[in-house]
Amino acid sequence: MVVMEDYEWADLVDEEDKIRMLMDPTSEYAMAAAWALGRAKDDVIIANAIGSAYSGESGATAVVLPDTQKFAANNGSAFTNLNVNTLRKVKKMFMANEVDSSIPLYMACSASQIESLLGQTEVTSSDYNTVKALVQGDVDTFMGFKFIPLERLTTASVTASATTGIVGSGTTATGRQCIAWAQDGVMMVTGKDITTKIDELPTKSYSTQVYAKQSIGATRMEEVKVVNVICTE
Repeated sequence: MVVMEDYEWADLVDEEDKIRMLMDPTSEYAMAAAWALGRAKDDVIIANAIGSAYSGESGATAVVLPDTQKFAANNGSAFTNLNVNTLRKVKKMFMANEVDSSIPLYMACSASQIESLLGQTEVTSSDYNTVKALVQGDVDTFMGFKFIPLERLTTASVTASATTGIVGSGTTATGRQCIAWAQDGVMMVTGKDITTKIDELPTKSYSTQVYAKQSIGATRMEEVKVVNVICTE
């Protein structure tokens, strides 16, 4: 089940020169509205990708992401930030779950994880050059994952093995909750795309209000197609 929620953004403009800019879709006001609602969209996807999904005839049954779909980044002996070993293990999880290899894989992570990858692969020139290109924006794919830079990912703690990364028993690992998923493993629903209005408000000294809204929702479609990767920063 997907529940859509409404998101709104508004700002008042009272300077005549700025009002003349409002009709320009690239103006600072239009861009601010788009970015604000875009951040809301990111938050909805993050929360529903790794949070509880709801199923059943009435959508009342909560389905949590199981520990088998969580992984603590490690180097084989200790918890770490994102590295090549972790990417290999996570990709293996998708293969073991028989996720169709033709389905694109994605990885949402922050700048800290990209930096970690860059430092960890310096000894392997081919990997290092690829990750360097990823940092520079020349490429967006590495080891089969298309990387989505995202600074709104939350942190969490899990009990896991520091040598295998398997979650369920061991010691506590605390870090950034990166998300790896197959394309059809998470669904985004748009009831109403971003719409904007520009109105004069008599109750606000006839200032002009720039208003934007959207109606969106998201859910995890299949647990086996999403992996919550805890990366210690």
